Amino acid sequence: MVPNPTRIRFANAAMDAFSGAERSDLMAMGPHQLATLIHDQDRDRFTAAFERLLLDGAGEDGREYRLVRRDASVVWARSWATRIEAEGQPAAMIVFVDDTERRHAVDEMKQTHSKLLQAQHITPIGDFTWDTATGTVTWSDGMYRLLKYDPDEEIDLARVNTEVHHPDDLERVTAWLDAGIVSGAAVLEPNE
Repeated sequence: MVPNPTRIRFANAAMDAFSGAERSDLMAMGPHQLATLIHDQDRDRFTAAFERLLLDGAGEDGREYRLVRRDASVVWARSWATRIEAEGQPAAMIVFVDDTERRHAVDEMKQTHSKLLQAQHITPIGDFTWDTATGTVTWSDGMYRLLKYDPDEEIDLARVNTEVHHPDDLERVTAWLDAGIVSGAAVLEPNE
């Protein structure tokens, strides 16, 4: 989409589908009508970025905005913008990429993470990640509570294994962990 301060000079078919508007309608829109395509909570930020772009050429990379489609549904978009010249006047070339699916996935992941933290708070469970390449271990608050460790305490995995596993299981668990490190597996299968 290449708008100048008064109108859109070009919009491709993808923008038609994305905005829910016909290309001819987009091309006929004035600046105030164009602004209605941007969600009202993002409009001032978008307008300020657009004005900065036209005045001093400061582009943007991957900013997130909500667009309001003709049917009033909202889609998330990332935009990349650069200043260009059109008929001797400063204009902008703006690329919008539909980011709705990714945004919904991130929101779902945040909700799932929140539920996990809540479950760990009300039940005796915990989780951890272990970067075997660096040896970095990150425990959830639930894991600290479960194993009765202080969150400020450095985690010594050999000591933890010795403390939390029954002596009859320690050799099997250690071999399982060592095999996981050697294999480079991102996730280890349960060892029961």
